[in-house]
Amino acid sequence: MQCAKYSAFSIFIFALFMTSCQKSKPAQIQAPKSLNDYRVIQFISASGYSPTQIMALDNNGAILYTCRSRKTREELQGMGIKTTESQLRLLDLYDLLNEKDNVLKTAIPILQPDQIGRIRRSSLALAEKIVPLIKPEVLQLVADLGGIGREKNTYSILFSYILDGKAWDAFEARGLMHPVAIDAQHPFWSGEVWALYPDRSYFCGTNSWKAGKYVFYENWNSVSMPRLSPFHQAIKRIDDATFIHVIDKGVIDDPSWRETFAPFGIADEDGRLTLPIFSENRDNTIYAHSQAIINEIADNIVKLISFENLKDEYDFRDAQQAFVVYYHELMWDIMAILEKDQVVTKPAVFTEDRSVTSKELGDLMFIVKQ
Repeated sequence: MQCAKYSAFSIFIFALFMTSCQKSKPAQIQAPKSLNDYRVIQFISASGYSPTQIMALDNNGAILYTCRSRKTREELQGMGIKTTESQLRLLDLYDLLNEKDNVLKTAIPILQPDQIGRIRRSSLALAEKIVPLIKPEVLQLVADLGGIGREKNTYSILFSYILDGKAWDAFEARGLMHPVAIDAQHPFWSGEVWALYPDRSYFCGTNSWKAGKYVFYENWNSVSMPRLSPFHQAIKRIDDATFIHVIDKGVIDDPSWRETFAPFGIADEDGRLTLPIFSENRDNTIYAHSQAIINEIADNIVKLISFENLKDEYDFRDAQQAFVVYYHELMWDIMAILEKDQVVTKPAVFTEDRSVTSKELGDLMFIVKQ
């Protein structure tokens, strides 16, 4: 089976407010002096080493952080930052550093606290407009999943399949971004990389395994990953043919496999799969509601935000880069508002609750027939 990971990141961080006899003002968040203290986010496809792996080599991080403003080699040397030509050439090849007229400039956004703060205030305001428009469809999705006893899977489907999954196809269709794919112009990696500070306090991500016409999705966060480890060890032992056979039949009919997967809440005591399984066609209500949510979000993003203006304000490379960075903030705001409004609930296995059992790991999983 092929495995792919999608990352994605944390819930809103609020500035502390200081009070005085005058009007209260937000406390200033100090920017770190090292790129190591920033959250570096990748939305990429890579053919080998990823940009973050290159950034971690030697003192590449110090070079990139310092070259946020243009620097010559001599200026870097005067600041005590050593460089080699092979090092600078590698950063250039990986589109992390640009050189023009012997002057070096970092090629990826490194967003300071005031910048990401303004972006987050804008994304929250947009999320507050979008959520009322998608809430009826989200509630229908909750009801559909409740009808098969899987209401608790709503959060993971909403994040992993909708907001950080199929939504990207809708954004491409509307010209907000190009496909993220390796090609002659992007032989090492394609997509977007950026750094920001401060990070959000919560994030989750997605693992997916594909076999034949089926894709198995698993939502995760830092708390659930250790709990998922036994499941990962078990699923590694399943070949594609067995995986497809089980889903086709809807039952784990092999007694040994049934015993292996019994603790994880994906099947009943007779081995019948209880996970949400849905096809990507309009006749399937889960898929239909998912598409309606995606289209509402995409249409309103196009209508309400100018990414050309955002590009100019924050010195992004182009409107696509501005959009990708912005949407990675917007999707967390959408999830947070829906959770605050008690439309969806974060899976129990995402919390530190010690009473949670491995049976609840199934709340993070679902299967899509393409």
